[in-house]
Amino acid sequence: MEEEKSTENNQNNESIPAEEKSKTIALRWSNDEGDFIPIDSVEGDGIFIELDEKKKTWTYSFTPGASLISRRTAFRKANGISKTGFVMPITSLRIGVACKLVEKEEGAEGAVPEKLRAQQRTWYEKK
Repeated sequence: MEEEKSTENNQNNESIPAEEKSKTIALRWSNDEGDFIPIDSVEGDGIFIELDEKKKTWTYSFTPGASLISRRTAFRKANGISKTGFVMPITSLRIGVACKLVEKEEGAEGAVPEKLRAQQRTWYEKK
């Protein structure tokens, strides 16, 4: 009987296509909502994070037209998502928990400046 169960489980796992198992999830920053929203693919202007479940990483990227304030706000939110995950709106499933956040270098503007990445309370600490 146990052999039947293990054979059944193997068949179920084999029926799932490999691209579905390692599907990349993409989110776009919405200034209006103040949050990331799911999208089909990373296209056009904006600020994006992509989850690579295989590597357990969120990749943060933006196009040159994104403002510094939006990039900073989105980066802080992306940092939180990389630790606690993102709840998908329709399914209510939490994805990408405890993943590493990686910044993708984009153009001459570069990433959010190092000083602005520090938590605000550290700005006021005496050295």
